[in-house]
Amino acid sequence: MSPEQFGRSTQARFLLDAHLHGLEVSIPFDSLPGYDMIVDNGRRIWRVQVKGATIGYRGNYTVNIRKPGRRYPDFDVVAVWMTREGRWAFLPRWVRKRTIVRLTATGKFSGRGWEIFR
Repeated sequence: MSPEQFGRSTQARFLLDAHLHGLEVSIPFDSLPGYDMIVDNGRRIWRVQVKGATIGYRGNYTVNIRKPGRRYPDFDVVAVWMTREGRWAFLPRWVRKRTIVRLTATGKFSGRGWEIFR
């Protein structure tokens, strides 16, 4: 599977899972805004960047948030699909200041689930 196919399949998984959690999801026409999905719970809207991650260095998931030297992307949440665990981790807005984030399945973001959209 190419990186583009992996990214599209991760976005499709997010779309399905969000709908199963009772959330409305929209996809921007253009990828320029710096986020992939718009999630609406009826009271609030979140701009979500969707990332897929596989186990890499020392058993961590590595997520590229932005390219070095580029401006901060404009999102509220990063949703990371952890392939080995088969579940999502949700990262807060402040990670957009980082270039790379490393996660573990039991780390500080592992407990954040779909309730952040409630």
